[in-house]
Amino acid sequence: MILRINLICLLLVFLGSIVKGQMVTGTYTGDGTSSQSITGLGGDPTVLFIIPESGEEPFVVTGSMPSGNAKLTSADGAVDEEFQTDLITSLDADGFTVQANANTSSKVYYYIAWDEFNGDVVEGTFIGSTSSQTVNPGFQPEMVWVFANNSASHENMKLMMSSSPTSTLYFSNGTAGFGGFVFDGVGAGGFDVLASGASGSGVQDGVTYYYVAFNSGSENDFGSASIGFSAPSTIGTTNRPDFIFARHNSTLGNNGFVKTVDMPSNTSYTPRGAAPSISTSDLLNIDASSFDVGSGGQLRSDLNYYTFPAYTLLPVDLIDFRGALIDEFIQLTWKTASEINSETFIVERSSDGVSFEEIGRVDAAGNSSVERAYQFIDNQPLEGNNYYRLKQVDFDGAFEYHKIIVINTVTQASLTRVNVFPNPADDIVRFNVSSEESKVYRVEILDKSGRLVKVETVNSSEGQQTITVDISTLAPGNYALNLIDEETGFKIGRLIKK
Repeated sequence: MILRINLICLLLVFLGSIVKGQMVTGTYTGDGTSSQSITGLGGDPTVLFIIPESGEEPFVVTGSMPSGNAKLTSADGAVDEEFQTDLITSLDADGFTVQANANTSSKVYYYIAWDEFNGDVVEGTFIGSTSSQTVNPGFQPEMVWVFANNSASHENMKLMMSSSPTSTLYFSNGTAGFGGFVFDGVGAGGFDVLASGASGSGVQDGVTYYYVAFNSGSENDFGSASIGFSAPSTIGTTNRPDFIFARHNSTLGNNGFVKTVDMPSNTSYTPRGAAPSISTSDLLNIDASSFDVGSGGQLRSDLNYYTFPAYTLLPVDLIDFRGALIDEFIQLTWKTASEINSETFIVERSSDGVSFEEIGRVDAAGNSSVERAYQFIDNQPLEGNNYYRLKQVDFDGAFEYHKIIVINTVTQASLTRVNVFPNPADDIVRFNVSSEESKVYRVEILDKSGRLVKVETVNSSEGQQTITVDISTLAPGNYALNLIDEETGFKIGRLIKK
């Protein structure tokens, strides 16, 4: 599917295992197998938050945690406080893989994934100490999540919001009691952590703590609102909030609430206990630049909220599309900078630039964050103008048209050709180039199907020069040769390998 991506911008200062973040929200449906891979996120997730629709406990995974480990958002006993190894297999290059206990047949799972980009979400670690310390994620955070792998204190996930920077809240609901405190304030340098021996501290000396820190950027919102009890209220945001985390500011024992744009209208979740608690009266609807708070009471009168905006990332970033007449056929080439869930490219042709028909298909990469090159050969072009366009089709059937180019078989036939010799050849072919200055040429050799079988870069000096290309590894047959430079574009030729 075409995903909606939240892009969040901030210059990041590096400390320890710190990563930058963008956000993707979505859903997957359990298939009941021992493992399911969720792909199409468009990057490597470094923070993952999964909320089952019912019956199972939400959990969090970060890139700093041991591979295959997950942290439940709240716990009932020491075993639950430990990292779980039966929920997640891995954070992957374009998504994540879940195990059977997070893959119940027909159950819907909501996920929020932050990916390495240039953002306001940073995950990392710090070590508990006998001295107080400041943990620096590179900004003054508005919200911080902290957890550990079942140290001596009660290790539910803990939370700080900048409106009460010395209060340690449980991620799901309520506040940490005496002996469970972690936070001691925020500042420009990061967030402050208590010493292990401080009064009421739950920090354990030598224990590794994992954190996720959230900044208030130009696109996402951290704010507070005072609203009444009589009717639903609308809270304005800078952009449409794909993800909302909200908590009462003064009644710290109240629940935390999570909502994503993928959840049903009038539905939010409290990530607590053995299963998430569903609310239909707290976080209600998400609109273009606002969200609605209901009259349930948990968030009324004084709430803090943190939201992330929604952007649409095009499934394919096309950076080049061109064509050239090579003897009796037309070669089309194009490049993509990135692709998300791209299934195929349909090549369409027209004689008038208005009415197009499909003449072929080329498989796309699916998901890619690196530059990729494609080719298609029109073996029977029209006489005169040939208009071409690309139709990119997503895996779910969504499609997008890209720009139109025109190749004229009459005028293009007069293009400069490369005189290849000897031709036919056994192992080596040569051709001459002439230039008033030094140049870098790209030499491409394509087989009869248009498949690129050899490419190399050649440096030429000023004046006339003979370029040599080794074709010893090519199978016998007919080939097209393209000589390309940025100024003059294509020069074309033919060669026969004996």
